[in-house]
Amino acid sequence: MTGPDPQVLVVGAGPVGLLLGNLLGTCGVHALVIDKRARGPEASMAIGLTPPSLALLQTLQLDQSFIATGVRVEQAVVHGDRGTLGTLSFRTLSGRYPFILALPQAKTASLLEIRLRDCPRVELRRGVELVGLEQDVDGVTAVLREGDAALAHPVRCAFLIGADGGYSRVRQLAAIAADTGSYPQNFAMADFADHSDLGDQAHLFFTRHGSVESFPLPMGRRRWVVQTGERLDPIPTGFLAETVRRRTGIDLNGCEPFFSSSYGVGWLLARRYHRGRIVLCGDAAHLMSPVGGQGMNVGFADAAWLAALLSACCREGAAAEPLLAGYEQARRKTARIAIGRAARGMWLGTRQGRLAGLWREPLLRLLLAPPLRERLPPYFAMLTLPHPLPPNGCSWQ
Repeated sequence: MTGPDPQVLVVGAGPVGLLLGNLLGTCGVHALVIDKRARGPEASMAIGLTPPSLALLQTLQLDQSFIATGVRVEQAVVHGDRGTLGTLSFRTLSGRYPFILALPQAKTASLLEIRLRDCPRVELRRGVELVGLEQDVDGVTAVLREGDAALAHPVRCAFLIGADGGYSRVRQLAAIAADTGSYPQNFAMADFADHSDLGDQAHLFFTRHGSVESFPLPMGRRRWVVQTGERLDPIPTGFLAETVRRRTGIDLNGCEPFFSSSYGVGWLLARRYHRGRIVLCGDAAHLMSPVGGQGMNVGFADAAWLAALLSACCREGAAAEPLLAGYEQARRKTARIAIGRAARGMWLGTRQGRLAGLWREPLLRLLLAPPLRERLPPYFAMLTLPHPLPPNGCSWQ
């Protein structure tokens, strides 16, 4: 690696790290984004972008290209054992984005990476691993290893950002503790060619035998997620299609799966979001159940706050400590709320057995009928999560 040392080193080139790199580039901060993977993600994984995230993308003039590539989900239909319980419409949301945008995570990362190439002060380097770090009052010295090189070399930066996921190496090297927990539920999911008549709606099936969730995707595909009794690795051939048929009556036989995965569910919340000038962002700071699709979107909001903060410090000479303390307090609070929401949603949707159906279906019918129904779209669109702006008028725009 050659050239001047960056002001900000971002470890992790997933969607959150790439968004942060773009925002830093927009405000003229010299940044280096690294990732130990040689290429970007190929699996779809997270698929939902909420209105606050689309508003952030608008500041990069990316919202319309994202919308043109994804699928606008304007309605979610909720089913029980005995039929449809109600419909949730996002069309009533105020603002420019009255929908949830369904877009595979790999495509989100790809669009952000393409945009990053237009930032002359930001460099992306893949196949580069963080192997050590040391900080003092003025900054951080990161030790990096590139590819299969035997020798590592130091890079000096004013701030080091850990956007490197739930198993964050940055969090470990900075000795930042985290509270964690796990849930007993397991899931299997796959993206199929979509020959159903479900259109652009999301469909949620809460049955006594377990939940099934279904979301439209671009390129004529649809995501199916089924609750399983245990983690299946590998997923037996035909298991997903048969489970969907038994619980929903929808036949997926003959539909080609493009991607499949099984997973357990847990949560994580870092006890602090920074140690000196080493800062956590996205999944490195918080993990939550994927129910509700909040994780990546909360990480995007982290990146927006950090970009404003780092711009104020690097370009205007603002004192770092009070801004970092404000970031930690505000963003940790938001993550804690989101983790709680995801846990409650999963508890409600994954109760099994005949007794669960007897109380869950009347409750969902009540929630999906006026007047309560009007309160739910902003909740699920993440418009009711706190999104305060950094102090002192910091801005990435």
